[in-house]
Amino acid sequence: MYKLFLLYFFSVLKCRCLRTSKMVNPSLIQKVEELPPRPYCAKNEIIVTLKDNKKVCLDPTHNFAKKCKDISSGNCM
Repeated sequence: MYKLFLLYFFSVLKCRCLRTSKMVNPSLIQKVEELPPRPYCAKNEIIVTLKDNKKVCLDPTHNFAKKCKDISSGNCM
């Protein structure tokens, strides 16, 4: 039972961004979400939700992502 719990725990709690993009079309962005480093993921993650409900991970070191996370309204223009 304990092994099953560990398997579930480590399969659910992991980094959400396996691949990142440098930028997306700002007019398609609906929401910007920043996830700070967590015990199970050492990376800072920036996830944008597009108007078609697709989620895209942005490279947090790129200038475009920095602009997105600095603007509280989520507008990256």
